[in-house]
Amino acid sequence: MVAPLMAHGGAYRGPGSPSGPSGPFTGGATAFGGRAPAPRTGSMPIATSGATGWQIWWEHNKDPYLRLKEAVQTPEILTRSDAFYLGAGKQDATTLAPSEEEKRDIILPALAGLLASTDNMDIATACMVAMAKIGVDHPDVKILQIFREHLPNGNQEIRETAALCLGISQRPEALDDLIALALDQGSGRKLLRRSKVDDRSRAFAIYGLGLLAWSLEDSAAKQRIQESLLSLLGDKRVDDRDIQVALIQSLGLLHFDTEVSLQKRLLWQTADLLWDYY
Repeated sequence: MVAPLMAHGGAYRGPGSPSGPSGPFTGGATAFGGRAPAPRTGSMPIATSGATGWQIWWEHNKDPYLRLKEAVQTPEILTRSDAFYLGAGKQDATTLAPSEEEKRDIILPALAGLLASTDNMDIATACMVAMAKIGVDHPDVKILQIFREHLPNGNQEIRETAALCLGISQRPEALDDLIALALDQGSGRKLLRRSKVDDRSRAFAIYGLGLLAWSLEDSAAKQRIQESLLSLLGDKRVDDRDIQVALIQSLGLLHFDTEVSLQKRLLWQTADLLWDYY
C-alpha cells in the first residue's frame, strides 16, 4: 500500500494504491441516480487495528459514497418545478457549483483574507491550494504574488505548497519562476531568500511544472519545460529520490498534441529518454 501524503491541503493516495478490502457485490441501491456502484460487503474484517483500520478502509472506499464534486456540479431537477415532469433527459440548469464571478469576487477574497489572518499551517496550505484551483485574479488579490510571498516561509510545508500552487494555477506567467526553482537557479534562490533551493521545494516546483505543462497549448513552452526536466533527469548529481520521482511524474504530464508536428517529436523524444532511464 502506498502511504498517504498528509499535507498540502489534503490527504492524497499514491498512484496505483489498492482499493482496500472489499467483498462481493450486494446489489444494493446506488447513489446519485444510479451512477455510483453499490456498496460491497467486506470479505475480510475491515477494522484491523481499531479506528486506524476504519480510516484506511474509508480513505480507499469513500469516493462512491461521497461523489461530492458530481453532486455539486450536476444539474438538479426540482420536484416543484416544470422540469420534474419532463423526465431525466430534461434537467434544470440549477447547480450548487459557484459561478466564475462568485469564485473571483466572493470566494477568492475570502480565502485571501483567511490566509492573511491565520498562522495554522493546514489552513494556510488549504487556502493556497483552493486559490490556485480558482486560478484567476481579483482586482485586490493577485494569486501568483501571494504564492511568491509564501515561498520564503520558514515552514517547509508552506514553502513547498506555494511552489506547487504556482503550477496548479495553470498560469503561464508562473513558468519562469517554476523553472528557476526546479533548476536551483539564482532567481529561484532569490524567491526563497536562500543560498540554494532545497530539494523538497525543487521537487514540488517540478510537480508544478508538470501541472502547468498539462494545461498549455504553446509548443515552445512545452518544449522549454521538457528540456528543463530532461536536463535534470540526466544530471548524475541529482540523486534525491523526491526530485527523481517528481521528474518522471511530470514528464508524464506534458500532454503533447500529436496533431502538432513539434509536439509529436517531443513526445517520441520524451518516451525514448524515459525508456533509456528505466
